[in-house]
Amino acid sequence: MPSELSQFESLVATLQADVARLRVKDEIGTLLNTYGHALDSGSYDTYESLFTETCVVGMSFGTHEGKDGLGWWMKEALNGVERSVHLITNVEVEDTGDWAEATRAKARAKLHGACWSNVLTLGGMYDWEFERADVDSRWLITSVKLDTYWSRGDASLLEGKQD
Repeated sequence: MPSELSQFESLVATLQADVARLRVKDEIGTLLNTYGHALDSGSYDTYESLFTETCVVGMSFGTHEGKDGLGWWMKEALNGVERSVHLITNVEVEDTGDWAEATRAKARAKLHGACWSNVLTLGGMYDWEFERADVDSRWLITSVKLDTYWSRGDASLLEGKQD
């Protein structure tokens, strides 16, 4: 029969593992909130800072590889969008130490064109991969792919600058 001390040590180890998992979920949740806020506020430098140097970003309007120029690429793609609201929910995180992935993260975005006359609402599923940065141990996005399942409205808003 295990001693009270070994039972206590086992309980502490279990609690430490649980706290570590919750910390990862919280840190990645904060990263995804920052992702959506950066897009919605037009903070493309902040957006670019969320990714690794070798990231791959796949959206309905194209794919970008590498961090270099990523903010500019997204800014150009969303140039016809005056206002946006990104909602990222139902995130499931699988943590394997310094690498994690989130699947089945539902997304909904509402995009408004100039003078709010053009509106695009779309929804889909993100697939994400993350890794911890070497320098400051924060999580960064290594890969994100958005599969758009439905859309309603003016899809030309995602074609870049509108005249």
